[in-house]
Amino acid sequence: MSARAPLRLAEVVRAAARGLPRLPGGVRAAVHAARSDGGARGSIGASVEETARRFPALPAIRFEDQVISYATLDARANRVARALRAAGVGDGSVVAVMMDARPEVLVIVTALSRLGAVAAMINVAQRGEVLTHSLRAAGSTRAIVGAEHFEVFESVRDAAGLSSVDAVWWVADRPAGCGEAAAPTEGAPASARLLGAEAARHIRARVPGAEDVTLGAPCFAIFTSGTTGLPKASIMTNMRWTKAAAAYGHALLGLSPGDAIYAPLPLYHNMGLTVAWGSAVATGSAVVLRRKFSASATWRECAAAGARALVYIGEMPRYLLQTPPTPSDRSHAVDRMTGVGLRPELWRPFKDRFGVTGIYETYAASEANTVFLNAFNIDGTVGFCPTPHAIVEFDVAAGEPVRDRRGRLTRVKGDEAGLLIGKVTERFGFDGYTDRAASERRLLRDVFEPGDVWFHSGDLLRHIGWGHYVFVDRVGDTFRWKSENVSTTEVERVLDAIPGVGASVVYGVEIDGTEGRAGMAAVTLDFDATPTPESLFAACRAALPAYAVPVLLRFRDALDTTETFKHQRAALRSEGFDLTRVTDRVYVQLPNGDVQALTPSLAASLPQHRW
Repeated sequence: MSARAPLRLAEVVRAAARGLPRLPGGVRAAVHAARSDGGARGSIGASVEETARRFPALPAIRFEDQVISYATLDARANRVARALRAAGVGDGSVVAVMMDARPEVLVIVTALSRLGAVAAMINVAQRGEVLTHSLRAAGSTRAIVGAEHFEVFESVRDAAGLSSVDAVWWVADRPAGCGEAAAPTEGAPASARLLGAEAARHIRARVPGAEDVTLGAPCFAIFTSGTTGLPKASIMTNMRWTKAAAAYGHALLGLSPGDAIYAPLPLYHNMGLTVAWGSAVATGSAVVLRRKFSASATWRECAAAGARALVYIGEMPRYLLQTPPTPSDRSHAVDRMTGVGLRPELWRPFKDRFGVTGIYETYAASEANTVFLNAFNIDGTVGFCPTPHAIVEFDVAAGEPVRDRRGRLTRVKGDEAGLLIGKVTERFGFDGYTDRAASERRLLRDVFEPGDVWFHSGDLLRHIGWGHYVFVDRVGDTFRWKSENVSTTEVERVLDAIPGVGASVVYGVEIDGTEGRAGMAAVTLDFDATPTPESLFAACRAALPAYAVPVLLRFRDALDTTETFKHQRAALRSEGFDLTRVTDRVYVQLPNGDVQALTPSLAASLPQHRW
């Protein structure tokens, strides 16, 4: 079922030769990665200060019609830090930050870092109970809120324990919203302090004590997507941020001072705040921000900013490929990109159409202590892992890794798919969540020997040779049918490659009287496409083992995605083929091969068939 053939030595050698020009950057990144001295001095704030010292006039941030130099970013962060410290924010304080992806966010995160404080990065799409939970989960005692989200914040602030005027700062949604003498205050609410006005009263000089912040100190919290419950606050330390900044900026992207990296991503996600911005700071490049991703504007804006690199998440590359071809497809300087979630079948079409010669796909998670880097630019793989890890047998039905009679886990054989686990060591620690119980649930103990501790990734990976791996599925997404494990990701790869299919989401649904879960696929079609249900089922039968062929097919006008461009599977799974909840066209392929439109009577009779 794999869409990626095993790697051959010749392919690895050719790829490694192409990567030789980035070898010096790889050495610098390796030096950073080897550090384990969490008590040493260093922080996000110190990294920005060092880059501002070396390249004061170079652009640090490009946003809409603004260009902010490193010297200006450094000075604005000092003013904000002084204002926050005067209000009582200091070492260990947790401050929620709820704003669009705009320059003020990076000013504020830098300022908080210099105080040893923690920025809790709030997903601006959250509302109600979920937003209240997130504000409380990180232990936020104060909040900095952009004008664009202040009304939503106000609706939950009392429930979040932030009712005091002194606990909340408001930031204007206009240029120089904070950190400049001319910070605007028009439209400011009476229920909050004005961060811009307070910062403007302070000097631009370095904040005393900022140099004492350590690498091991937490700098911000990133929230999980909440797909298995309410979001959890994952802790990022200065150490992890600086390591990632060096790895992505130097080793993978090979950026140079004066380059630009286009990042139309939320800054409450690590791909924006750590990978894109960190790469820029580490190399003296500019990060190009955008409030929301726009497929139609991407290449035009990349050209205008002179961007050489792009950062993506999830379905972003697919959205770009689905736009009508235009002359701007190649009238830009972007020749490399990095991100997570690129489907293997899109690799070659993306390179061919847009002229992006280097795709450095990675595998990582905010809370994980492992990372995989496709440093050699090999199509269809997440690369290799420089941290201690193992791929172990996993029982999909039980939802647990397999333990032998001694209680130990077993490594998979050859190219079998298995659960990725990462060994927790002093150098590659597990920072976890603010919720200690949730952190403990992600740890496996006595794995291969008494007393060892490993991080449970929740993901299934497969080795394809020469130290390289491919992502197979999320543990909760793989399901069993006819006593076999079905990878939703690999079935989606087959469906997405069918001409006329825009996108697909595959999931398992229960049919009464059967063992396991039957495959169901929700698909969208291109606007001028005419594939039939029969042709889609036939294409799946031709490319997949019988047990992996979907039983049910649901046609959708659109597939819902999260703010970070991941398909939302949970709602589709819960609706199943319940025609009292599903108004889309649904088809079923019966055991005898017949394809029929699903009706209430046919749905009721499904358990009677010999599946």
